[in-house]
Amino acid sequence: MFSKLIGNEAAVRLLTGEIAGGRLAPSYLFTGLSGIGKRSLGLAFAQAILCGDRPSAGAPGEACPPTFCGEACGRCPACQGVAAGSFPDLIAVSSESPGGPIRIEQVRLLANGMRLTPHTGAWKVGLVEEAEGLTEEAANACLKLIEEPPEKSVLIVTSSASYRLAATLLSRCQRIRCWPQGIGRVAQFLEKQEGLSSEAARGLAIGSGGRVGLALRWHREDGLARKNLLLDELLAALRRGALETPLGKAPRLEIEEALDGIAAWWRDLLLLRLGADRSWIIHQDRLDDLEREAKRLGPSIESWMDRVERAYRARSAVQANASPRMALALVLAR
Repeated sequence: MFSKLIGNEAAVRLLTGEIAGGRLAPSYLFTGLSGIGKRSLGLAFAQAILCGDRPSAGAPGEACPPTFCGEACGRCPACQGVAAGSFPDLIAVSSESPGGPIRIEQVRLLANGMRLTPHTGAWKVGLVEEAEGLTEEAANACLKLIEEPPEKSVLIVTSSASYRLAATLLSRCQRIRCWPQGIGRVAQFLEKQEGLSSEAARGLAIGSGGRVGLALRWHREDGLARKNLLLDELLAALRRGALETPLGKAPRLEIEEALDGIAAWWRDLLLLRLGADRSWIIHQDRLDDLEREAKRLGPSIESWMDRVERAYRARSAVQANASPRMALALVLAR
């Protein structure tokens, strides 16, 4: 439900207004950084579309709220089914592994499912997650579905790297941009929803750069510890000038996050070297390590500024499907 999301209020106002006014577009593209909440926003949108056309709610004799509010009731079978990922009028496709491909067969199943008569209500909703993973054939099939949408259907597409999508696909979708939230706001959300201490919540909020989805994933899957382990291994490999690192076997999404971590680490060192306020530091859980390393930095900061820039360029190269070896070579370049 929209009411349970954090941030992206402008997008929520737009989407609820379109539902209430009956002005739904055939396809929507939700863009933004990985872990920023695109999928949650897309599912809340799907829930609102499907709930709005339900004639009955979870309790006998109780009607769903009227569609003018643009919000899902959260109680009816449609709302509960979408939340559980098992509602027949919502067909979702994604890669089988993080950063993996989405194949033509998956898109064909999606298209066939969206052409069927809805099981309940009047709408079918499709969801394509992280569409930059579409193979060339799958992307063409997805574009055909967008250009020739079945009646009473809405296709929701998400992407963390929309620049890798075909211009024709971009031009035919209504685009919804998702943004990071303030550190304090994400920390407060984590404290309230996950019961975290203020220190733990703030550490996750800062480390994720205000991306609530990433912060939740790190918390629930112990991802922050894995991120630190990978960061340590990559830093050690960089000190050795080695190309063979754990990045070579890591999923692409994990590689991007690791390179983000390297750039953020070098940024933190620069800030400490320049005497910046400690509250600006991203790796709050590693302050002691950073301060020890910052004391060993040379007098020149230009080379460290260049390192930060190269790390971000390497991350962009990985997003553009460059090999991890090539990306790390960019980080190591002198």
